[in-house]
Amino acid sequence: MPSTANRQEIQDIRQEAPADGAFTRMLKRFLLKQATISSVERLGAQYVRIRLQGDALKHQTWTPGDKIQVSLGRGFENRTYTPVS
Repeated sequence: MPSTANRQEIQDIRQEAPADGAFTRMLKRFLLKQATISSVERLGAQYVRIRLQGDALKHQTWTPGDKIQVSLGRGFENRTYTPVS
């Protein structure tokens, strides 16, 4: 059975990322969509489901082969994932 991370665990993940400079923040606002982690579920030893929510995603549609990039920290340190709606 998957376990769901509580709000404190999600907050801890957010606080680990160091702050970006003004120029990088501007680029991210222009190039990336803002979303919030709403839940995290461990599905297996190597699989984690991360649910995102946000106004920028409300009318987003996904097609097979799409990829999303999640900003993990300072600068443009990203990870690429396959979305599933």
